Formats: sequence, C-alpha cells, structure tokens
Amino acid sequence: MSRRHPGSVNGRRRLFADDYTSTMQTLWRSGDRGPVPPLGNGDNPFWARNYLGLLRFDALVSARLVIPDSHLFDGVCLLGIGARQLISELSRPSPGSIDGASELPFVVRCRAPSLADALRRLLIKPGDEFLNGFTFRSIPSPEAANRLAEALASRKVSDLERRYAKYRDPGSAVASLIKDCLRGAGYRDEADEWVGPMEMGWRQFMEESSVIPVERYEQNLSFSVGAMLKLEPIEAEGLMTRDGASAYQEIQSVIGAGTQNRSAITRILRSYTASVSDDDTREDLRNLDAWYSRGRYRAIAHQHQAAFVQLSDRKPFGSMQRFCDHLFRHETLNASRVELPAEILTGLADLPGADWTAYLSSNMRNLHSWWSKGESGALQRAMDNLSNVIATDRSSDVVFGMVVPYSVSSALAGASAGFSAVEAGAPPSVAAVIGAATTATTAVVKTTSQPRKRIQRRLVETARATNS
Repeated sequence: MSRRHPGSVNGRRRLFADDYTSTMQTLWRSGDRGPVPPLGNGDNPFWARNYLGLLRFDALVSARLVIPDSHLFDGVCLLGIGARQLISELSRPSPGSIDGASELPFVVRCRAPSLADALRRLLIKPGDEFLNGFTFRSIPSPEAANRLAEALASRKVSDLERRYAKYRDPGSAVASLIKDCLRGAGYRDEADEWVGPMEMGWRQFMEESSVIPVERYEQNLSFSVGAMLKLEPIEAEGLMTRDGASAYQEIQSVIGAGTQNRSAITRILRSYTASVSDDDTREDLRNLDAWYSRGRYRAIAHQHQAAFVQLSDRKPFGSMQRFCDHLFRHETLNASRVELPAEILTGLADLPGADWTAYLSSNMRNLHSWWSKGESGALQRAMDNLSNVIATDRSSDVVFGMVVPYSVSSALAGASAGFSAVEAGAPPSVAAVIGAATTATTAVVKTTSQPRKRIQRRLVETARATNS
C-alpha cells in the first residue's frame, strides 16, 4: 500500500543539486569537480564552460532549478559567470509564448521580496544584535574565510546598517564590511582582490534583477536540519576515534538546542581539526562534515520545495545509506533506460547560444512531456536530437547504470524519481528513498573515460534523491 507524501516534490519539476551550493561551486571553479579529471594545481581554465554545461543539462531534466539566495551571493561560479552571460547562455522559450519571449530555467529563492533586499539581510540573524558569522566560500583561503566569519560574528547589526545608509547599493555596503573585517584579520593586501569579484557579481545581478526569477520564502519556516539528519543518521559507534565521537556529541547538543545556522557546526569541526594529528580522526571529522552537509542540503531542498540530489565519492555512512546502496544495486534491473550522448557535459558546454536556443525551441514538446508526465520516451527523443546537435558519436560500448559524471547522473535520477511510494507506517523519507531506488530512469552511456570503481560509487547516490 502506498500514498503520496504531501511534502514531496517531483524532481522533474523542481531540482536542487549540491552542485548549486557555494561549497561545490568552489570545487567546479578549481577543477576538482567536473567532466574532466582534476588538473591537480587548483587551476581550471574551462570552469565556466563546464559549469554552464552542467546547468544546461540540469535544465533539460528538470523544469526548474532552485538556487537559494545565499548560494548565489556566495557562489563563485554563478557570480564569476555573471548574470548577463547566464541569461544569454541559459534562456529558453517561455511556455506557450508566441512572441519569442524567453525565461531562465532557474529561480532564486530569497529571504526578501527582491535580490537587493535579500543581500541586505544576508548577514542578519532575526532578533540578534550581532551579525551572522557567515563563512564565505568565495574567499579562496579557508583560514581567511574562518577568520572573516569570526570577525563578522563580533560586529553589530548597526555597523552594517550605517553602511547601507552610506552606500548607494547593498552590494557595496556588504563588500565594505567584508573588506574591513579581512583587513582587521591581517589580510589587508588580499581584501580588494578577494572581495572585488563578489561585489562585481552582486552588482550585475542587481542590474539584471528584472529578468531573474525570484521566489520569496520565510526564514526558518519548514527548515529543520535536525529532522533531516535523522533520516540518514551516522552512528557514533561507527566513528573510529574518541575525538570523532566527542565532536559528534557536541554537534548533536548544538542541533538539539535548536541551532539552525551552519556557523555553529563549522566552529566545532574547526576546533577539532586544528588539533588533529592522525588520519583516522581526520576521516571521522570529514565524515561528520559530509553527514551534516547532506542533512543541511536536504533541509534546504525541503524548505525550497525542491527534490534534492547529491553525488558523492564517499563510502555510505550509517545504516540508511547502506540500505539505499543495497536497494539501488538490486532494484535497477527493472528501471527503464535513456541513452545519452557521449561526453554530454562538454558537448552542451561548447554548444553556441543560438544553437542551444534553436534546440530548445524544437524540443520543448518532448521536454514538457518529460517534466509533466515523466515520459521517458519523450526524454529519449530529446536526447536523440541533442546527440545530432552536439555532433558527438553514439557508442555501442555501454553499461547499464547512471554513469554520467557528477550531478548529471544524480540530477537525472532525482528528476525521474516519483517520490510517491510511502509505505504505510514508514517515515516519508524512507519511502521516498525506496521510490527513488525503484523508479529512477537509468542512463546508458559511453564509459571508456570513467574508471569502473568510480562509476559504481556514483551509482549509489542516485537512489537517494528526495526532498522529504
């Protein structure tokens, strides 16, 4: 017996991937994540094209990509590419339009009615006289980012309000505060270099705000990190070290007290990491960070009414993830298959804007059938047409499974899962996971460029896409 969980969202309609978060954007920017192997030197000259290819693919498998405001304002890829290029490269025909009108495939979920007002409130905690100790991932030095967060937490809201009164736009006000904090923390020479690109990106989004889709949400409404962490628990006895278990208990205490801000958890992990001297403790702390981040991302997706997908190289932690792993490996034989063009991310990334628009215009009927009804045949037709457009070879060297790099696989799995199989008496999340494992469409693609073990690790995450 099954029923639809009222809080579930079909990923074909709304999708939130971990690649949209500020943390993951830094990895795409450095080349540590993407369709090509990392260069190993923190430099990736193709990062912008790669990330645009990712967004284009996600925009095919889901009708609406969801980006929370904080991950836009602290997103090195989104800010670095800039609003104008995103509009030029991603816009698609508006549904039912006969006059050539276009729209963006993503929506920015804002804590205020507009992007400008959302940026004004980014560092403000409702009811607190001190600012939020926000850790800006856009700052390239982790140590500097941590010291900046500490400096921000010591500043009063009135300091920021005075800057709003002084400057003409909120971006300049926030940037001036961040620069002052960095200079006070000993980064006088780097402050302008680090903050300048952020300020420029903010200003461009404000200038183009009339065409950037925005949805307002209420802070802390329907947002419960603690509840989401319980869906995929990490057991204390599974941690290898005393410090790992101790850090876990501290995190649980903070969560139990109702703290919703990431900064409190970051401080705990930072304090343990600073004194760590062995690899086992480091691994425990990395697992705790991955566990908390995943639960937080799931809570963000639930708050923003989107399906959540994440692809990870890490081994499953906790009994629920191992259960999902087991389900995926044994249930995918019944999944339908969609053949994707080989090297689809790079093919999409290199597609000229005019060709992208023409492709979308001629395939909107297929895409809408996929988004609204989940017709895998319609998606297959769209992918067949895409293969012709990006001029990539189809290959007979295929394997069964979702093996496209990174969020391509998880996005397609998350978008295809119905999130509707809720077993009687079972938590909605468990049923959603089961539904994802048994109903996800699976891609068949060329795999010669992917190590087999890496592919298998990426298969696991496709079973866990849910917003519940």
